[in-house]
Amino acid sequence: MVQTTTRLDFDIQTSITINGVPIKFSSGSETSTWVYATASFRVGTTPPTDLSALADYAYTAQSKIISEGEYVAISNGLGSYALVQIVDSQSLHHGGVKNGVVFNSSTVTITAPAVTEFSPADELVGVPVDENIRLTFSEQIQRGSGSIVLKNAAGSVVEKYDAATSKNISINGTVLTIDPGANFQYGAAYTLELAPGSVKDLAGESYAGSSNYNFATAQDPASHVTSTSLNFDVQTSVTINGVPMRFSSGSESATWIYASSSFKVGGTAPSDLSALGKYTYTSDSKLISEGEYVAVSNGLGSYALVQITDSKSIHHGGLLNGVTFNSSTTFIAPPDTVAPAIVGYSPANFAPNIAVGTDIAVTFSEAIQRGAGSVVLKNSAGAVIASYDASSANINISGSTLTINPAKDLDHATGYRVEFGAGVVKDLAGNAFSGTSSYTFTTAAAPDTTAPSISAFSGDNHAKFPVANDIVFTFSEAVQRGSGSVILRNSTGAAIAVYDAASSANLKFSGSSLTVNPSSDLGYSSEYSIEITSGAVKDLAGNGVVFKSYRLATAGAPEAVKGSSGADLLLGKSGDDLIDGGAGIDTLKYSGASANFSIVRTSSGFSVTDKLGVNGNDNVTNVERLHFTDSSIALDIDGVGGQAYRVYQAAFNRSPDLGGLGYWMAQMDQGASLKEVASGFVASAEFKTAYGANPSNAQIVNQLYQNVLHRAGETAGLDYWVGVLDSKAASVAEVLAGFSESAENQAALIGTIGNGFAYTPYG
Repeated sequence: MVQTTTRLDFDIQTSITINGVPIKFSSGSETSTWVYATASFRVGTTPPTDLSALADYAYTAQSKIISEGEYVAISNGLGSYALVQIVDSQSLHHGGVKNGVVFNSSTVTITAPAVTEFSPADELVGVPVDENIRLTFSEQIQRGSGSIVLKNAAGSVVEKYDAATSKNISINGTVLTIDPGANFQYGAAYTLELAPGSVKDLAGESYAGSSNYNFATAQDPASHVTSTSLNFDVQTSVTINGVPMRFSSGSESATWIYASSSFKVGGTAPSDLSALGKYTYTSDSKLISEGEYVAVSNGLGSYALVQITDSKSIHHGGLLNGVTFNSSTTFIAPPDTVAPAIVGYSPANFAPNIAVGTDIAVTFSEAIQRGAGSVVLKNSAGAVIASYDASSANINISGSTLTINPAKDLDHATGYRVEFGAGVVKDLAGNAFSGTSSYTFTTAAAPDTTAPSISAFSGDNHAKFPVANDIVFTFSEAVQRGSGSVILRNSTGAAIAVYDAASSANLKFSGSSLTVNPSSDLGYSSEYSIEITSGAVKDLAGNGVVFKSYRLATAGAPEAVKGSSGADLLLGKSGDDLIDGGAGIDTLKYSGASANFSIVRTSSGFSVTDKLGVNGNDNVTNVERLHFTDSSIALDIDGVGGQAYRVYQAAFNRSPDLGGLGYWMAQMDQGASLKEVASGFVASAEFKTAYGANPSNAQIVNQLYQNVLHRAGETAGLDYWVGVLDSKAASVAEVLAGFSESAENQAALIGTIGNGFAYTPYG
């Protein structure tokens, strides 16, 4: 939350600038009408310290006017606010209820993202050469445009990244990370420059850019060289980097040996000791002559370069002249002055869905030890959850890794921040860590430990369960296969089918439902029980259902109802029926509302099921129409009913009116052809409005492709149909009928009318 506070004396000011953005206000008399910006709030005479709850501030029509000394908080709608106090020094607009002024609807504030933390820290020295660069911003960010440039101390470009596309750049929430293409150089200074607009917030506001962020890397431990000289005739020791190096004395014939990790490097001081391994010596070269150099290693990659002088020639005697270091010679590298830095987090910074029992581990750039201070664990609201002193047993250090084992598990679905106090850890040389408060992560939601329960069973209290129906269980949550069985038993308790929950194809899981499709239809007028063993069904978290057993009773054998060869009116009876309408346009009548029935097309006709159980489940064949107490449904989708629907839809590119559809179905029932019905549509005013009063044949065909098939016509098809019309081989009505009955149009409408469609009977 960004908050800026300023004052506006309306009598002498017409604008103010907030965060570099000018805000202008209308002026007017005492009786002028002033209105708030919709995202502004009148907050009273005391400036709030926390604007995160500004929604608590409301205003009525009368309180749109701001009095002397009151504040207005203006939002840019993106979480940033400007807090402005109104001052009316000359009382020019002071007049009772209308005194003061408010901002007009064009008032806005804009806050761009800003960097709140650099890692490595700005001007830090001793940065590891393989370190990534991380910039934490004041709000969530996204890629912008322009360049991000890494330069060396001389100002030369080391690497350049395109802000919009570079794979070396990644963004996670408020953090931008740069992974350089190559490691930094040892002992080098770097500057990172971000062009204005290279980073934006989620509202599109651009970062102003930066060119003064710099840091320096650590020295190369393998190339540190210290030079001095030793006049053996007058010195028995020499001090290098504050460390005394003492040597044995003796006569010319004394036995002198090299330290095992030292090298005789000749009479010229080398500038680069990184390849010292190439210098060797033999038994007779163990003696060092006047002016020659010896490089002494501490065994850790650092060397001291010592020149031997023999000013008085006391030990100058041919092959034995000079002096060497004895085996007790030691060298101590320069003192470590670089503080440790964090190079890794576990869990990762900003990581979501972290297990509540997870330990918190932070990896540093070098081996560390306990320091003084505390590591504090806070929640996202800033409340302290735990504070661990550097000496706490909850903190463990191994090498370069510090691990926190919280005293108790973290809470689920909670954001946490880990804050390291300055000096809470230090490296082995005693350099203190500078501390950080930017490490955050969020724990996972609490696991689901509640087993699913059955909320509905399709056979429950169903004394007339259809023998061909699937058995459906609905659970309290989404479910999946478990381990166990679903068992179907007859009235004596004998198992007539056992389905393995893990693999049976007779069991189908979908969302929160389990559908059991028995291997064969149930028997008529029979009682059954169906069992789900414990664990056979489980929720998505793996919680298994406990054992359940349900009973169901099937309907009696269906009655056969047969129609004649004419147009029959058939009546649905109670119980299950096998209804065959025979030839003619037959209507099946039910004494109930259509909403109480389900209609599903089958391979032989339709299944009409009374959801209330009164009329049972009817298998219907050769029946063209259904009539309920509140509506009528046409089933003859392959007959005149379907033809009438499709040509109506094709002509006008809309769902048919129920009454109009019923009229044209009646005409076709009485013998009207599809061409005659199509001709009626072509002659209508609506058709002329849709296709034009006098369209060309090409225009008609193009429009038919769009209205009927909802696509542009292919060249061959367009040419064919335009040719048909041009040659008068068919009329427009016949072409319309051809489009409506095309396989493509029938396939497109099957999802709409496949289980029948509503109409209003004519006459």
